Amino acid sequence: MSVEPFAPAASEGARPLRWAIIALIFAGTLVNYIDRQAISVLAPVLCRDLGLSNTEYGSIGSVFLFTYAFSMWLWGAVFDWLGSRRGYSPFSSGRWRKSGMPSRAGWPA
Repeated sequence: MSVEPFAPAASEGARPLRWAIIALIFAGTLVNYIDRQAISVLAPVLCRDLGLSNTEYGSIGSVFLFTYAFSMWLWGAVFDWLGSRRGYSPFSSGRWRKSGMPSRAGWPA
């Protein structure tokens, strides 16, 4: 009695594309993470310019990171519901870029 594999093997041409897409998603996530952590390098300048104590700066940073952690949990559920293909679609990433435009232009959100 022979056992058949559960899923058919992917064609050889599809594998490099999959790994390229995974590498792009990983690179985007890595850059995003590094960008989020770079604010700690600016802490002395921000505290001096805004007149914040170390405790106030720490409170602001903690609130940001707790909110960030909660939103990852929330958006994980949304991606489970939408699926990866629609979640990472050009429409959704374009919408994310448009939502950040006011802050890059110096406009209030």
